[in-house]
Amino acid sequence: MTWDIIIIVIGIIGFVVNDHVIGKSSSLLCLCLGVSGLIILNMDSDPTPEEYENAKKIMSCKLVEENINNGFLSAKTNRIKCGDVIKNIDISDYEKAKEIAASTDE
Repeated sequence: MTWDIIIIVIGIIGFVVNDHVIGKSSSLLCLCLGVSGLIILNMDSDPTPEEYENAKKIMSCKLVEENINNGFLSAKTNRIKCGDVIKNIDISDYEKAKEIAASTDE
């Protein structure tokens, strides 16, 4: 998620700067490169064995609290309880683990 925002911001800045300095064709090229970079970063690859193991561990825990707001610049988290230990995990990591666990169940 963070890389998506960074690439979008760089693409927009490049588009605006190039439009005033170089011209419209170069600014369009910069915007196209930014969009293609987003597509490449968002391509899903097969999970590694470590990701399978982490997903199993996360899904074996009990979800205690969901969607905890940690402020404007911090990612929202879920609170899980694994045995006697309570952990906070980013929602994006939790959702990814849930997807991996669901794909292994199929």
